Amino acid sequence: MFQFYRDFDDHCNKVRDVGYTKELNPELQNFEEWLDGNANKLPLE
Repeated sequence: MFQFYRDFDDHCNKVRDVGYTKELNPELQNFEEWLDGNANKLPLE
């Protein structure tokens, strides 16, 4: 599923309004934002 979103980002976002989704959930994060806040929680070993 995540590969689909990566490979077909333009197509996926044409049928889904990300702005409206963020209105419904203002705390919604993209992957970069999530990673910035959670990278220290990921085990590297």
